[in-house]
Formats: sequence, structure tokens, C-alpha cells
Amino acid sequence: MLQSRLRISLHDELAVAAASRAHPEVELSVLGAIPSDGAGAAVVRVAGPDLEGFLAAMRAGDAAERVRILERGAEVAILELESAEPEVLFAARGAGTPIEFPVRVRDGTATVTVAGPRERVAALTERLRSLGLEYDVDDARSDPGASRLTDRQREVVLAAVEEGYYDTPRRCTLTELADELGIAKSTCSETLHRAEETIVKRYA
Repeated sequence: MLQSRLRISLHDELAVAAASRAHPEVELSVLGAIPSDGAGAAVVRVAGPDLEGFLAAMRAGDAAERVRILERGAEVAILELESAEPEVLFAARGAGTPIEFPVRVRDGTATVTVAGPRERVAALTERLRSLGLEYDVDDARSDPGASRLTDRQREVVLAAVEEGYYDTPRRCTLTELADELGIAKSTCSETLHRAEETIVKRYA
């Protein structure tokens, strides 16, 4: 499985993209979205100064989305948007690649995290290209679920760092570290080794 974070430059024909570029200090967080019948609906949190100007820019677009304000504060609003062309949403659905929410949009660029089999992530990027959407890959990791330390491994590694086990020269032996943690030396050694394996493989 592959997890990728993409930065996608949205078309200015989308009112949300044009308004975002006109007000780069405003950040949009797409909390959830669903495509249906050639359109799409999304719930969006908008935060930043000149919120009124941003909303006016949204409504003034040539292809302006339908905007419904659900909640409103001085610099924060929750909106419901309907768009005739939610390109990224349709591309993800067509590729069978789930999008992780929230999706961040700032200065006309959407930061999207997707996860799935490598071929489906590749199919998504191909669909983005076919739509004329430019994108950069910020991060890509294989099998992200296997690359995380367990709570116990994290505890032992952090203790090892704090006690000086990884210092040169060492300020703490394996026996001393195990005694500090109240565990057997063999358990401490095996836990550290498994954690080190995960860290090294993730780095490599």
C-alpha cells in the first residue's frame, strides 16, 4: 500500500480556487465531500481575515458554486458548497482511491492525502493529468501502517535517548536501561531492536 500527499493546483474556473488565490491568507479545510450526478457537495471550514471579501469573491465567480453558510464567526465560517465540477473528487472516485479528510486549500492549491494500492494511486495521478491539473508529490510512503512504532517501542526508545544509551560514548548500558524501565534485559534488547528496524527501514 502507498500513502501519498499531493499538492494540486486547482483550475481558476472553480470559484473556490479563484477566491482562494485572491485571498491567499484564507485557509479552507474540506471536512467532507461526496460526488453525485455530475456534481459534488462539500462541507468546508473557512478561516482567515477578510472573510467577507472571500465569500463575495466566491459568489462573484463566473462558475460560482452554490454557497450556504451553516455557521459564521468573525474570521471563521462553516459552509456547504455545491459544485458542478469537483475535479479532484471525481478523479479520486474514478481511480477508486479514497481521499483523507480534511483536505486543505490555500492560494488555489489543494493538499490531498490518499492511500491505497500503488496502482490506484498511479491511476489517480493519471486522471489528474488528463484533467489538466498540475500537481506535486510532497510525500510518498510504502506500507505506512507498518512504519509506526508501537507505544511500548516508543517508550523504550525515548527512555534510551534520555538515559544516554545512544550517546557516544554511552552514558547508559543496556542493563542499566532495562533496570530503569523495570523490564528484563532480553525484553529491552528485543524491543529496541524491533524499533530500530522500523526506524532504519523507514529512513531508508
